[in-house]
Order: sequence, then structure tokens, then C-alpha cells
Amino acid sequence: MIALPAEITQPLSEIERDFTLAFTADGLTDADLAVTGFRLEEAISSLFQAEIALASPDPGLDLTALLDKPARLSVLDRYGPPRHVHGVVALAERGDTGAHHTRYSVLVMPALHRLRFSADCRIFQTKSVPEIVEAVLKENGVSAYRLALTEPHPAREYCVQYRETHHAFIERLLAEEGIAYHFEHAEGAHTLVLTDATKLAPDAPGAEAIEYNATPGGTVKGPHVGRFTWREVVAPSDVVQRDHFFRNPVHDFEARAQASALNGLTRKLEMYDYPGRYKADAVGKAFTRYRLEGLRDEASHGEGAGRGARLLPGHRFELTGHPDPALNRRFLVVAVSHAGSQPGAVEADAGDGGAYLTTSFRVIRHDTPYRPDAPTKPRVEGPQMAIVTGPAGEEIHCDAFGRVKVRFPWDRSGRADDTASCWIRVSQGWAGASWGQMAVPRVGQHVIVDFLEGDPDQPIITGRAYNAREPVPYPLPANKTRMTIKSKTHKGEGFNELRFEDEQGREEVFVHAQKDMRVKVRHDRRKRVDHDQSESIGHNKSIDVGGNHVETIAQNKQLTVGMNMNRTVGLTSSEEVGMMKNTVVGVNQTVTVGEQHVINVGKEMLINVGETFQLTVGKATLTLTKDGHVTLTGTTLTTDFSEQVKHWGKVIDLNPSR
Repeated sequence: MIALPAEITQPLSEIERDFTLAFTADGLTDADLAVTGFRLEEAISSLFQAEIALASPDPGLDLTALLDKPARLSVLDRYGPPRHVHGVVALAERGDTGAHHTRYSVLVMPALHRLRFSADCRIFQTKSVPEIVEAVLKENGVSAYRLALTEPHPAREYCVQYRETHHAFIERLLAEEGIAYHFEHAEGAHTLVLTDATKLAPDAPGAEAIEYNATPGGTVKGPHVGRFTWREVVAPSDVVQRDHFFRNPVHDFEARAQASALNGLTRKLEMYDYPGRYKADAVGKAFTRYRLEGLRDEASHGEGAGRGARLLPGHRFELTGHPDPALNRRFLVVAVSHAGSQPGAVEADAGDGGAYLTTSFRVIRHDTPYRPDAPTKPRVEGPQMAIVTGPAGEEIHCDAFGRVKVRFPWDRSGRADDTASCWIRVSQGWAGASWGQMAVPRVGQHVIVDFLEGDPDQPIITGRAYNAREPVPYPLPANKTRMTIKSKTHKGEGFNELRFEDEQGREEVFVHAQKDMRVKVRHDRRKRVDHDQSESIGHNKSIDVGGNHVETIAQNKQLTVGMNMNRTVGLTSSEEVGMMKNTVVGVNQTVTVGEQHVINVGKEMLINVGETFQLTVGKATLTLTKDGHVTLTGTTLTTDFSEQVKHWGKVIDLNPSR
């Protein structure tokens, strides 16, 4: 910011002095205090400071009774309404004591200055900047404020005050949104005014128009401008910003602002920055415009000096009588410095020969938007630990993107539920388009939170860590060779696990499924076990083979079925036994053949039946019983032998009577 020009100091004689300086303070209402001089510095989006020199016949005024109390400096003259500067005493000082008076000095500042001495770390969610600023002001006892806003200021999803004083925090937020502030003074109060449209600024009360008068020599009385300088300064012509938002990752969110009036600039001067700290095109467009207007608001500006105690920052006045007609116009006061002296206010001082009242100021055209420079945003100097939070009774709380909410150790709000923070993205080992790795941090787990470019408003979870409350899955260092991926049943005591043991001689891969386990192979699956394989199934086993099933067993196979065994073959069943086959049936065996049953025996076929053997074909039956009876029944018996038929028996009875 360009320094203000030195004020014009024109000492006035006691007769010529046409103003009076007065001071009152709540802490010393009965004190005899005379103002001997003052200096007042004011600017848009700045805390005014009034340094006031006082004298009193009382050498023992209680400075503590004065500190932080409301006070008022008044400039009284016959040219307009009183000019009051109301605030609170930020500093009180006792100086030297002379023959009749003791020198004192005080520093009067707005009540807003108190916010410089308190800081916090806190989170605001789904609130606009005006709402946040109002909340901070009210919490800190600043109730005299007024909003004069004309532009939309959308709610911010997540906004953090991190290791900032309350004043630095709200000043930064206001500047980011293009909102300036100034103060209006009355006899008993001062009001903070927040505005995003300085081109609609009101006229300075009692100083709506001020005459330019540079007449050398003599004393110019009353409000006037004795010196005025106009400057044209090179400034950027364009501002371009970009940002990134995970909900629309391919969009560059580029916003561009270009100056419409270049005050003689012959080439493009573009300022590009990233990130712009916005997540919507409309917001980016506004932020970029604010940025350009802030860089160019003093590309054309004027500086002047004279006498104008009623000039106020954030207000307009019209300059008249300048020899350059282009400068006879309305201006917006950006900064102003007032100084005055009335040594004659103390009777012991000889006359008023050193009295003066001067003003120096800086202005821009009244229709040029003024945007304050945004202070540097605090950075988080590295990752932080946080605890995952969620609604009461819930163990896993996430959104469609796997984001979770956390509570930071520095957050004193006491919130440890689903309102503790914004949704925070979680870094995963792999993240593709509907593929990759996903492990949602659970409520109560400690996570490592980093911040994009150190921005406290943009947290991202990059890791997790065990602690005394959340111990490791297996005691260490006893199990230092064990690596595991172990989960926990949601609202239960079970777990799923894939574990690797790397201890030499005990190497093992362990898989535990608390309930079901599903394996899907889209093509081939091959499994090789170099030694033994055991399989134990507590209930049922089902195998569904779409094509062929081939098993090769080098030695023996044993199959034991505790109860029933059913086998269904759709077409053909073949069985080949190299040597012997033994079949033992404890009770019954039934064989049903739909058409043919063929048995081929190379040598001998022995059938041993304990009770009865019966062979039935249609109406013919052959029955053999254990007592030696052989019965053959049917309708016709035909024998055809090419050699012999022999029958032996004690009695051979052919066709006996029945």
C-alpha cells in the first residue's frame, strides 16, 4: 500500500483557531482532561487508531479505570456537524508531570480490536461467510454492526478457524468474499459496516463536497483540499484461477476475469493461480473477479491533503474547484489520516500559536469497486491425528464415496458424532473406476489426516495408526513375523482374516471367514498341494460341474458315507477295476436296469446267497432256498443240448399228480 502523503500543517493563532478538541471516557467521567493533540489513522478494512494527547491537573488518574472503556474524541467547528471518533481505550499512558499538569495519552480503537487478543481452533459447517462473521462477532461482544451486502455469498460446506485470532479469521473470510468493512461513528457508539458494494457508499456526513484550494500563502480556514495528486499505476489486466473437485474430476474449474478499463495499459498482464479455493463455477467466477478488482482497485488513485475532519473511509465526497475538470468528481475515501493540536487548551501553555488541524487521504473513483487484500491463510504444518466419529450406536459411518467424519484433538466443541466434521475422503491402496481397494475407517479408529496444500479446509485421510486404546491384532513383538488383514464383524464379535506367518519353519497362510466364503474364477483354477490336504465340512457339500469331472488318484481312495449315498448318471456309467472289487452291503441292495443288464465274467462267477435266491423273467421263476430246494416254474420248459442231459436223484418223478 502506498504511504499517505505528509499532512499540510498550518499553525493557527489563538484568534484564528476555529475548532475545539474534546475527549470523554466512561472510566474517568469526572476527570479534568484537556486534549492537546491527536492523530487518527483510518482505512477501509482496517482498525482505526486514534492517538490522543491529554493533560490534567490530576497526576494520579487511575489508568486501569480507563483501559478497555468506551471513549470518544470529538472535533467541533462551525463548518458542519461534530466529528466524533468513538471506540474503546486500547492503551493508557501517564507521562511527565509539569508545574501544573500531568501529560497523559490514550489509544482509542474500535471494539473489534479486542478480537486480536483471542484465538481459537474451531469448525464451521454449511454456513455462509456473513453467518460465520456474525457468529464470531456476537460471541465476542461486538453487537453494533450492520450488513450492507448485495451479492450472493453461498454457504461453505466446511470452514476452519485454525490457530487464528478471531480478528484475523473474520478479516480473512471477508476479504476472500470481496467484503470490505469500515466504521460509522456517533456520539455514544460506533458501528461496524460490512459491504460488498463500495460503489454504493454513502456521502461523508458534512463533507459531501470539498473545495480544492491551493492558494499559496495566508491561512485557509474551513474544509478544503490544498494538495491533490492523481496517479496511474501498472496493475494486472487479467486473473485466471483453477481448482479441482472430486465430484467432477475432469473439469478444470477455470475462472477468468478481465479488466474492462486498463488505464493506458498496452499489453495483457495475466495473473494465474491455483488453487482458487472454490468448488463451483459460479463461486470461482466471483472469487476471480474479487481478486482482479483487489489487484486493480488502486491502479488509478489520488492522494491529497488539506483540512477535512469529516472525511471517512468507506464514504464518498465530491472534489470541486480543481483546474483539471476530470478531477472534479466523486471519490471514495480509501484511507485517511487526521492530525490536530491545540496546546492552548492548557492554561499554562502560552497561546495557540502551534494549533493546527490537518487531513491527508487516499481516494479512488467512487464507482471503482474496492476489494481488500486477502491475508495469508494459515497452513497446517503437516499431518494430524484424528478419531473417526459417527452417530450414536453406529460402528461404520460413511457416504457413497467412502468418506468418513472425524474429531480433531484441537476441536473443543465436544462434538464426537456425525456432525464433528465434514465428509473427508480416505486414501486407499488402489482406486480405479469401480475397482480397487476399499477399507472404510470405523468409528473410534485413529486416522492420519493430511491437508491439501496445507489448507485446513481441505482435509484428506492418508493412513491409520494403532494406539493404546486401539491395540494391534496380535501382541508384539511376540508376533513380529505375522502379517494380517483382519476385520471385525459389524456390531458383533466375529472377524474375517487373511494372515501370513513368516517365521522360518512355521510359514503359513491362514484364511478365516466368519460366515460365508465365496470364490469366483472366470476361467481356470489350478491348485497344487505338495504334501497332504485335509478338508473338514461341518454340514453339507455340493459340487456342480458344468462339463467333465476327472479325478486321478495315484494310490488308494477311501470313501465313507455315514448314512445314504445316491448317485445319478444321465447317460453312461463306466467303472474299471484293475484287479479286485469288493462290495459289502449291510442290509439290502437293489439294482434296476431299464433294458439290458450284461455281466461278462472271464473265468468264474460265484454267487452266495444266505436264504433265498430267486430269478424271475416274466412268468418264469427260478427259486433256490437254503434248505436245498430248487424250484423252476413257468409255462413251457425247453431244453436243447447237443451232447448229453444227465439227471441224478433217488427219485425222478416226471409229471406227478398235483
